[in-house]
Amino acid sequence: MISQNVIYSVLIGIVLTGVVPLIGGIALLAMGKIKGSSFWAGVLAFVIASIASGIVAGIFSFSSVLSIGGEEIIPVLPLWQTILIAVLSAVILGFAMLILINSCMKTRTFKAAVSAGLGFGIPQLLTIAFGFVGMYMTFSQINSGAFDQSYAMLVDMGGMSKEMVAEMKAMYTDLTVNDIIAQILAAFGNVLLMAAAAIVIMLFVTKNKAMLGTLIAIGGIGATSVVTSLITDVLVTSVIALAIGAAAFIFAYRMKDGIVPPEKTTAANDAFMQSIANAQEENK
Repeated sequence: MISQNVIYSVLIGIVLTGVVPLIGGIALLAMGKIKGSSFWAGVLAFVIASIASGIVAGIFSFSSVLSIGGEEIIPVLPLWQTILIAVLSAVILGFAMLILINSCMKTRTFKAAVSAGLGFGIPQLLTIAFGFVGMYMTFSQINSGAFDQSYAMLVDMGGMSKEMVAEMKAMYTDLTVNDIIAQILAAFGNVLLMAAAAIVIMLFVTKNKAMLGTLIAIGGIGATSVVTSLITDVLVTSVIALAIGAAAFIFAYRMKDGIVPPEKTTAANDAFMQSIANAQEENK
């Protein structure tokens, strides 16, 4: 059975990572508080990065994926593979954001950078929310007995063993309130980190040092992923992730005045037109 406290924590998680970001994002777009084109560029970056990161993770975990006749349900990767996946994912995230900011976003402002960061972060939160929804539905099935009934026939047919079903069930029954809180905190930490990364990349793009800014962002994301991968306590890991994300965003926010949009080329800026203007002045 799943305790009521765990169920309530999941419902709170759905509200915090699903309802609030969705309504908040729509409201910010409607009120013009964030730039729409930059926001959707961030969403596109999230989609691209998620697909690429999923492919990378799939390649490394392929050999450990459970077949229908196997005995192990959850693939357990060696620590070095976990760290490598974290680093490669950071590289993918950094370059996906760089490509979108440098190529698809014509506006070079702090507001545009934050908008892109939110465009990346809100879908990430919604993904967590969908996971919580699926978790809540499974909790309901377990507590009502429907879970055991639905898999009993499959066990009788030989499609799955009782051990496999028990392990699948344990994935949910072993969850605690701290596990749910950890997921929520880590999700918001990642959003803050992505917003900080967008600001840093935007800052260096305006200074024509896009690659340097991207490498700094990748370093921050990668270092956070590696550090959290080395800690086994999920709640401690999530608190650290949130603290790093908050610190990174505060640091990036303090650099907002450095984001200066490049001057548009005009007659006064063009060398040829400037020489004509000077000649005209001399003839007066």
